[in-house]
Amino acid sequence: MWKKLGDAGLLGITVDEDVGGLAMGYQAHAIVMEELSRASGSIALSYAAHSQLCVNQLQLNGSPAQKKKYLPGLIAGDKVGALAMSESGAGSDVVGMRTTAKKVDGGYVLNGTKMWITNGPDADYIVVYAKTEPEAGSKGITAFIVETASSPGFAVSRKLDKMGMRGSNTGELVFDSVFVPDAQ
Repeated sequence: MWKKLGDAGLLGITVDEDVGGLAMGYQAHAIVMEELSRASGSIALSYAAHSQLCVNQLQLNGSPAQKKKYLPGLIAGDKVGALAMSESGAGSDVVGMRTTAKKVDGGYVLNGTKMWITNGPDADYIVVYAKTEPEAGSKGITAFIVETASSPGFAVSRKLDKMGMRGSNTGELVFDSVFVPDAQ
């Protein structure tokens, strides 16, 4: 599915052309979402998590080097993306999250658990929100890019069974002393 969506240009519909996107904007993205939803709500949900929550985060907030490294594979459908923000006990309240990122030489070490992460069990790249300065509230939260295949300490602790949308994989993710380089 991902490769076919990439071949059709749909995974980078809001992304700038210089990194492989179509630069068509959010109205075009909404139309694609509507049409995918007509055929399969599950596919549309996974598509939205990939194209909006991961790809668009990188498009809007990534450094030029991050865009060059991550967006081509995500846009082509060669890589799957996710965003990990929600936590058990905090939901989508980012200020209430407990996942931390401590500065170490050359990067950060992430510790915590994320819950209800769409595409989490399948993702190659995950944009993870963690507290870097807990006392700073919402201003002390940083987003990191975790490459799942090369991040010791990262695990999908369980794939969640849902009443609907079963074609869209959702999971609980564990970050146990996961090192993330400064560049990510």
